[in-house]
Amino acid sequence: MAAPFILRARNLATVSCTVYTFGSRTQISGSHLCKNRGLISEERTMTNLFDTALGVVLPMAAPFILRARNLATVSCTVYTFGSRTQISGSHLCKNRGLISEERTMTNLFDTALGVVASRGGSALGAALLAVSLLAAGIACSTPSAPSDTPTPVPPDTPKPVPSNTPPPPPPLAATPEPPREPFRLGFIDIGLMDHFFSGVDLESRDGPATRSALLAVEHVNAAGGVFGRPVEPHFRDTLEETAVEHAIRLIEDEGVHAFVGPGSSEDVVAVSEAVAVPRHIPFIAPGSTAPFVSDISDDGFIFRTSISDEAQGFALARLARDEGYDRLALVHRYDAWGNALADAFIDHFDGEVTKVALHPDKDSYAEELHEVSASSAHALVILTFHDGTLAVMDEVVEFGHFDTFLLYNDHRSLNLLEAYPDALDGAKGVAPAGQHITEAEGHWEADYAAKHGTVPHAPFMRETYDAAIALMLAAEYAGSTDGEAIRDALSVIARPPGKRFPASSAGVVGALQAIRNGEDIDLDGEATDLDWDDRGEIIHGHMGIWQFNNGAIEDIRYFDVDISE
Repeated sequence: MAAPFILRARNLATVSCTVYTFGSRTQISGSHLCKNRGLISEERTMTNLFDTALGVVLPMAAPFILRARNLATVSCTVYTFGSRTQISGSHLCKNRGLISEERTMTNLFDTALGVVASRGGSALGAALLAVSLLAAGIACSTPSAPSDTPTPVPPDTPKPVPSNTPPPPPPLAATPEPPREPFRLGFIDIGLMDHFFSGVDLESRDGPATRSALLAVEHVNAAGGVFGRPVEPHFRDTLEETAVEHAIRLIEDEGVHAFVGPGSSEDVVAVSEAVAVPRHIPFIAPGSTAPFVSDISDDGFIFRTSISDEAQGFALARLARDEGYDRLALVHRYDAWGNALADAFIDHFDGEVTKVALHPDKDSYAEELHEVSASSAHALVILTFHDGTLAVMDEVVEFGHFDTFLLYNDHRSLNLLEAYPDALDGAKGVAPAGQHITEAEGHWEADYAAKHGTVPHAPFMRETYDAAIALMLAAEYAGSTDGEAIRDALSVIARPPGKRFPASSAGVVGALQAIRNGEDIDLDGEATDLDWDDRGEIIHGHMGIWQFNNGAIEDIRYFDVDISE
């Protein structure tokens, strides 16, 4: 068996797909891929999946199953004969005598079957050999702990004659070796998010999102790290290079295995197409909210911890209706993100909207603001980044175009209020509000406050923490630095039926221990529940209404949103 057939599933009772090799590794991930590639046509039992994938109906009521978290570095075996028996974790392998040394997947397969198969045979032949052995009554069972009680000898069976040659000592058990390198996590343009959204000096590396990223790494390392080693964080944020250049340098110069970032939705698309997909590097974008990201072809390597702007457009329209507005002016950044958010708002708003796009490279928006102010709108909706909002507010304050504003998530910043305290006092806006609902609330805020004193009102700091924690736990779950393995693990670690853990220092300790014990987990993020769909999207969450009030940010109310339809 140069490369035996492997059937793998996270749960022996409910199988999502198969992983197998014939000569070289081929991996099929996700039930939709199984169906699309003809491996299964319906939900089947483990036996039927085994039979279908082999291409032959084997007379096995309960086939032998070899399972590993990673095809290259195997931590243990799981097998059944008639009834389910599961052995999880390398320490259990050692204690129960399933493995005695570092072995290849083939040797593990042979050892568990209790027979050394011919290396010259085919995988199918080896499987049929296993069937014939089972039919003949040769089968493995879970080894029991050594006992001082001698094994009884049947009365009709003569006792064996003692040999003068002492038996060889039992081989020493060894734990299958984890990856020899530490897990390296890259952060792309997290400092730029702090700079644009919170006004933090780019060189300081001390903004809210950057602090959240480092806090996540600190929490995981305090709990033993990934693969038993400290995680290495590597940051790239400069205005001189593009996000794609940052990604390439992080891979080639630092050897990172996954990314958090970038912040811009357009950069997410560029990094996906130029770097992540061709190099099989998974990444989670904490600040990307544009709806069009959902539609790009990414082979499953892109995930987001922010809900799409479809939800924010819906929430803004709801706020406008609640305030009694039926005629609005809207200015938005002229790019893919700004255009999509403006369209999402208009799609959900029943009233009249006068819309003008603002080109990012212009020095003044006096002409555009004069145009929308002539519409006699009840309020001005502003959908621009931090610098663009400052430029708009400068014109508004100087010429008095508007005195009522509707804002969104990126404006939820005391820096903006301090710049225009009179004009913006009383202004209302919307923002994702998962941090006020999920079980992680309180735990995470206490962690952040213990490290930095206070928890600021800043966009995407919680989403950044969630993204970093998820990638590190996924790598531990996969037992590998391989990008495909980490990608597949992300789809498992944050959904039922795993045991639930919050994204916090205490939650990380419990989640890592559960993974090391061979258990599945369901990670609840601080910003959202991280219940990703098959596109890596957050499809349901919570939105909140907030207000600038007497120099502070006040949370008014929250409501659920679902963008799955």
